[in-house]
Amino acid sequence: MENEVGCECQLCGGRRGVVFCGAHGGRLCLQCDRALHQAHGGAGDHPRAPLCDSCNAAAAELRLNDGATLCGPCAYPYAYAYPYTYTYVYTGCPTPLEMMRLLHAAPPPPPATCSLQQRGEGEELLPTLLSATATPNTATAAPMAMPPPPLQHHTTTSLIMMIRNIHKREERNRAKLRYNDKKKTRKFSKQIKYACRKAGADARKRVKGRFAKASSSSSSSSSSSSSIDHRL
Repeated sequence: MENEVGCECQLCGGRRGVVFCGAHGGRLCLQCDRALHQAHGGAGDHPRAPLCDSCNAAAAELRLNDGATLCGPCAYPYAYAYPYTYTYVYTGCPTPLEMMRLLHAAPPPPPATCSLQQRGEGEELLPTLLSATATPNTATAAPMAMPPPPLQHHTTTSLIMMIRNIHKREERNRAKLRYNDKKKTRKFSKQIKYACRKAGADARKRVKGRFAKASSSSSSSSSSSSSIDHRL
């Protein structure tokens, strides 16, 4: 299966990235994820998570009913309107069977004593990753804390398209604000760019508002002088 643009593994560049490693700052395919964290010994102790299917640049926090995974910023506008489950954060080097369970199986519900962290302003609350510790050869998972599941359901494709449309609309609004700010600082004063050209244009002879050619101006001057001589 061909990789989508912007979804390829940032280590090998040949396979599609499926997990996000915050310590290494990028998306990884399963082969590179295992090889990288096995080669560096204790490097596998830091947590990793499935990749967000919308932005492909962050760790996913929610999994919709049809399998799509979304990070907090991408999922938050719709987190209270669509059914979802919680993604796993894992450490170490899980076996292929464990990775399949971590990436595709629905995790259990969150514990009763879950914590919420406030992000941004007002009453906006988004889930935080619970701490996960394990040895390099074992995998542990922690479900994320989120509000109670909502009631409605929509397809993943329409949800992702709606999120991208919101991002585009916000970008257009920012562009309009920048344009309006530039309009306020514009100056429409009359300025002369080349003063010497203006002086030469003012000195040239005009016929009915247009510049007269040098030949016509010289002939007109000679004819006027001959007429004066004839009168004399």
